[in-house]
This record gives sequence, structure tokens and C-alpha cells, in this order.
Amino acid sequence: MNTDQHEHKHSPSMKPRVHRHALTEVDAAIAAMEARVAALEETMANVILTISQLPGPITPPIDPGDPPVDPVTPPVDPPIVPVTAPPFAAPVTAGTVTVPSSIDHTGATDVRAALQAFIDGTPNGRVIEFQPNAKYRIGSALTLSARSNLILDGKGSELWVYPGGYAQTDSTFRLLGATDISLKNFTMTGSSPTPGTAIFGQERQTGVQIIYGGAAARRIEVTGCLIRNMYGDGVETIYDVYGVWVHHNEFRNNGRSHITMQCGDGYFVEDNDFYLANNSVAVFDVEPFEDNDSWCRNFTFQRNNIYGLDGFPSNFYFAANNTGGGPNPGPIENITVKDNVCHHGSMRAIIGAAGPRPKRVTITGNVALGEPQTWNPDWTAGPPKNTTGGLGIYHCDGVTITGNACTFDPPHTLANIVDSTAVVYVP
Repeated sequence: MNTDQHEHKHSPSMKPRVHRHALTEVDAAIAAMEARVAALEETMANVILTISQLPGPITPPIDPGDPPVDPVTPPVDPPIVPVTAPPFAAPVTAGTVTVPSSIDHTGATDVRAALQAFIDGTPNGRVIEFQPNAKYRIGSALTLSARSNLILDGKGSELWVYPGGYAQTDSTFRLLGATDISLKNFTMTGSSPTPGTAIFGQERQTGVQIIYGGAAARRIEVTGCLIRNMYGDGVETIYDVYGVWVHHNEFRNNGRSHITMQCGDGYFVEDNDFYLANNSVAVFDVEPFEDNDSWCRNFTFQRNNIYGLDGFPSNFYFAANNTGGGPNPGPIENITVKDNVCHHGSMRAIIGAAGPRPKRVTITGNVALGEPQTWNPDWTAGPPKNTTGGLGIYHCDGVTITGNACTFDPPHTLANIVDSTAVVYVP
């Protein structure tokens, strides 16, 4: 049968048609519902406006049987760590160049010659940016001789000294008579086969060595770097250096000391993390040598974190002494050590003289959180034997030791002071 001829007839399985008057009723119901929603939204807006205009917060009623409600304390922002204003102006630069990607930055080959040629070919007054997060293998030090107003930005890249050795020329950077230089954002990896172990006679490889080079070196900054695994020191100054700022770096497993000042004036070491391995010597060492033309003046070491002062018997927080290096060691003057935290071990240190007496030494606001250590009983350089591992002060003029804290139980003697004048000592 042809169903087209009977489409006006309904079968039981077919839906009835919706008449127009039924649709009109549905439309009216929807319109009424939308009107009610709009009215509710207007009411809620008025309530919110009213609450916002109330004089104070609304506190819900408290059942008399409930315990008192503690007031809500707003979160307190962490304290802002004071940052010392830069001790000198930044290098003056007028453009940026980038180390070419054609120089191998995978660490597969020695690229020292190529990097040195690129640096030598870059005029003073430039920013030199390395490839980000690269790895450059260098067989010996990159040298900046009599250069000025340069910023070398590693961009997180690593300079790996390999195969290297323990001579000065095996350092990562050597700055000879350079002025207004900033080294930033590098990982500097030395070539010591026994990282963190002092091997005397094999300690001249350094992360950054700053030295006289026909003229004094002046205004050198090292920041944002990881310096590790050197035979010798992290940063070292030798002869005629004026103005060094080492801040916001990390030092790990360097063989001798992380910081060494053998001659200089105006050295600021701030806001760094130092990890001292069991067989290295000191976090920092102020030690003029050679003759009376070698001096160490105006050294500030502050707001640093020190870890690992609990191993080597001569493993020191710091040393400031002119007992070695030459027959007529130079003077030590104006040394400030403040607001540092020793997370392991004690504030074991020596300050003393075999030559000119150290003058104006201030040690204040430091905290030691570890256990006291016993000094090396075989020490023969002259400091008093402080068996509790504190400060050994001898032959000094103008010593202030105040506001330091050691969390040891039982308490120990913070300092032994011998043959010193103008002493202010508050344990």
C-alpha cells in the first residue's frame, strides 16, 4: 500500500503533531522562568552590595558552649634579606655578542682556543653571552689580560677544565690586570681527581684567579656561578687587586679554600653557599705573603651559609694570618665577619700574626649550629690550642667579638684570645 496517500492518518507508533497553541504555552513558561531568574540575580547583587558596605566583617554567632575562636592571623611575608648595594659600578657596555653555536658546546672536544679567539676579538665594552645551558670543554684557562668593561654571561653553561692540571694556567678564568669585569651564570668545573681534598704542592688551579698583569686588577664581580672540583681555590686574588665582589654563588669540593685573598683591598664576599669537603682547608683564607708590598685590607664576609665544618683537623671556618708565604708577610687590616651561618661544626678559625699584627677585626652576628670540634693537636703555627673548636685570636690590635651564637650543649668557650689589645669580647 502506498503510505503517501494516507499520511494524514495516525498509526499507534507515530507521534502526534504539536499544535501551535501548545508551543505558545511553552514559550510563555520559559519567559516567565527567565524573568524569575533575572529577579533573583538582581536580589543577589543587592545583597552583595549591602555586605560590601558594612563597616566590618560579619562574625557568625558562637555557641556559648564552644571554645573561643582564635583570630585569623594574616600570612606574614618572609623577611627580606638585606642586599648590600654594589660596592662599585657595573661595567659600562654598549652591545651584546653571542658565542657562535658553531663552537662545540657539547663537551665533546677542547674548544679553549676557539673561545679565547672569540673573546680576544670582541672589543671592550661588550656583553659576551654563551650558548644557554651548554657544556664547553677547555684544556686550560680562558685569560682576560688588560681587558676592561666586559660582562661574560654563561647563561647557565658549564666550563669544564679537562684534562687540565693543578697549575695556575689550568684555572677556568685568569684575569691579569683586568678592570671592570663581571663573570656571571657559569658552572666552573675543575679537574681534581679527588674533589674536596687539599694536596699541598698541587693547589694552584682556581675557578677565578685575579692577579696583577702589568697594572692592578680592579672592580671584578663573580655572581650566579657554581665553582667546584678545583685542585685549589674557588676565587683567588694575588698581587695588587682593588675591589672584588663575590656574591650569590655556590662553592663545592674545592681542594684548598673556597676564597683566598693573598693581596688586595676591598673584597666583599656575600650571600653565597659554601660546601666544605672533609679534606679541604678553609671557607676563606686571608693570607698576605711575599713581602710588605703584599697586604690584605678591607675584607667583608657576610650573610653566607657554610656546610661541612666537621672533617679535616685543620678544616676552618676562616683563617686570617700572615704566617707563611715569604720572609716579610704584609699586614692584615679591617676584617669583618658577620651574620653568617655555620650549619655543621663550629666557628673554628685562626687570626694571628708572624709579621705585622692584624688590626681592626670584627666578628659579630654569626651562628654555629653544629657540634664543637677539636683542633689539630699537631698544629704548630702558633695559635692557642682551642680544644673546643672556636676562635683563636693572637697578636691582634682592635678585636670585636659580639652577638655570636653557638647552639652547642654544653656551651663552649667561643674564643681564646692571646696577646691582643683593644679587645671587646662578649661570648
